[in-house]
Amino acid sequence: MGGDHVIESLSDQAKALWAKTGSGEDRLSWEPLYVHLFDSAEVSRLVWRDYLSESVKTTIANSLGLTKQDAQCVVAWIVSNHDIGKATPAFQNNRYLRDLWERDLNAGFPAITPVDRPPHAFLGQVLFGEWLESQQGYPNGNQTIASIIGGHHGIYPSTKDLKDIHTFESEVLGTGLWRATQEELLNATFEAYLGPEVAKKLFATSVSPAIEVLLTAIEIMADWVASNTELFPLVQSVNSLGELQQRAAEAWQYLGLPKAIEFAEEDLAPNTLFHRRFPSLPAGAKLNSVQLATITAATAMDAPGLMIIEAPMGCGKTEASLLGAEILAHKFGQSGIAYLLPTQATSNAMFDRVESWLDDLLHDQCPEGPQDLHLLHSKAALDESFRALPKWKPGTMGDQTSNNKPTEEMLVAHQWFGGRKRGLALPAHAGMIPLA
Repeated sequence: MGGDHVIESLSDQAKALWAKTGSGEDRLSWEPLYVHLFDSAEVSRLVWRDYLSESVKTTIANSLGLTKQDAQCVVAWIVSNHDIGKATPAFQNNRYLRDLWERDLNAGFPAITPVDRPPHAFLGQVLFGEWLESQQGYPNGNQTIASIIGGHHGIYPSTKDLKDIHTFESEVLGTGLWRATQEELLNATFEAYLGPEVAKKLFATSVSPAIEVLLTAIEIMADWVASNTELFPLVQSVNSLGELQQRAAEAWQYLGLPKAIEFAEEDLAPNTLFHRRFPSLPAGAKLNSVQLATITAATAMDAPGLMIIEAPMGCGKTEASLLGAEILAHKFGQSGIAYLLPTQATSNAMFDRVESWLDDLLHDQCPEGPQDLHLLHSKAALDESFRALPKWKPGTMGDQTSNNKPTEEMLVAHQWFGGRKRGLALPAHAGMIPLA
């Protein structure tokens, strides 16, 4: 894979295209497309390293027939191309940003005014698919990898969407220097992150829909982080891949997301573990038949699956399910738990019990820094237990809460996960799942 020369060798035209602009007092600020593409790729490498569970990484690698290291390269390469659709006149020719359009024209790009402006993600899917076929011999008919680019804003293009782009291809994608620069950027990201050896292995396999969804999710998360100007201030140039890696490392540390939980195997006797995890139980309490059966079944499972615990109220199903979840998480490399109930009231009540269990588990297993726990429903902010959790936000640098007081708590509520659509990316949460 390429080094610093990949950035240094980019043409002035490739560096002229814009991707992001500021707002408010910074509304005249802007950032080149190549910087955002590489920022996002570097974030994806950190998401892979620190945030994803071993189970997810193993699933992706095995499905693609790659080692985990090579699979990480594939992820970074895909993410590095997520906004390639912005290297088009349909995106660059923005009537509200005439100065930036003039910059493109001064760099030599042909002036094109598209009659239609498809979403840049859809444009990116077309460009990426064409490049895969023309440069790598990967059939354009197999759009699975390219569709990961098309879906990075949460909606995949329809057949009609793609057909419409081809109908007005010269206007929305451009001609001449536009196409040459698109190819230049795609070649640069290929050299920087994938390379011919890993590509040969990747293109010998097919990407299943399940893996497509996982890769799209990683791409979306990396884009969210790299698009945050508090973490990645707008810059107009970078000089090397090393500079980009340093920029991403500093932003990732500043963001301070919890690392993946690694559930350890407990060598305690079942009843001892029972009391360790649930210290409020009476001293003489022992595992009942439902709880013992759950532990036995979880221990015997040889692959991830569905376990249904059916028993009358008051039989200790909550404790059974949490103990079973701990066993399964260790066995299959999972990194969290989602405890979902049908109402806000039951979710609130269960939050306390999940918090107590997870707090004890983390004290036993001593992870690196606090872990995140959220209550997910529309009125979570009114719940006293959730409000009592220390609030974590970017800039706490891993050792302070948002009120600038050091914390030794094992559980916090990271404010980044309070944003729209982010809650289900949490390692651990209790919440509400409405019943149809």
